[in-house]
Amino acid sequence: MPDKVRRAAYAAMRWREPAIPVADITFDSVMEDGGTLKPRRVRFEAPDCVVEIVVTMQSGRMAWTLVLTPAHEYDLVIRRDGGRSRRVTTDAQGHALVTRAPQGIVSVLVLRSGSDTPIARTAWVPF
Repeated sequence: MPDKVRRAAYAAMRWREPAIPVADITFDSVMEDGGTLKPRRVRFEAPDCVVEIVVTMQSGRMAWTLVLTPAHEYDLVIRRDGGRSRRVTTDAQGHALVTRAPQGIVSVLVLRSGSDTPIARTAWVPF
């Protein structure tokens, strides 16, 4: 197993949270069409929310447009392998733009705005 993969797996285990529902990946355009469609679209579904990420390039950097349903203001923690994270807040419609989006293996922790209790976390996916 390559060392990079091993490190990513160990990092993902540090973020293990069995009490938080996993938003499983239900669609990834890379898997559906062999990666030929641009932009990349990824969809995750959990019991209480759906997370959609559209990946584009802006000025040579990866950017994400996130859409969460149902429409609500959410606090998101975008977590990378290696333990780094970044907080983002959606608008009241559940939309957010993340410029300089992270690359690597990533998971998104979803909280309703103003709450400390996560309602979902996405599966770990490479971007």
